[in-house]
Amino acid sequence: MDALPLQTRGLVTEASKAGYKLMPVTLDDMRPDELLVEMKYSGICHTDVIGANGAYGYVLDFPAVLGHAPSSIVSEGSESKSRDQCHSVFQSWWKLQ
Repeated sequence: MDALPLQTRGLVTEASKAGYKLMPVTLDDMRPDELLVEMKYSGICHTDVIGANGAYGYVLDFPAVLGHAPSSIVSEGSESKSRDQCHSVFQSWWKLQ
């Protein structure tokens, strides 16, 4: 994987109920508690649409990149020892503690 910052693309909504566009996204330097993953597969479903439209009390920081529950491979580690490089991971769109 290329060094950070890294240019990629994502399905982005810029405001509640604003629709979605495939747009360039820049991944900045990682914090010590983050992992950089290479996303292999991801889904866009009603949960993304609900969140993007602000329904049911979902609150997103805009602009927001849609898609959740991706299957990925760790490409760069951090100070976290729980995941090694090339480790397959499945991510949640919820913030985990």
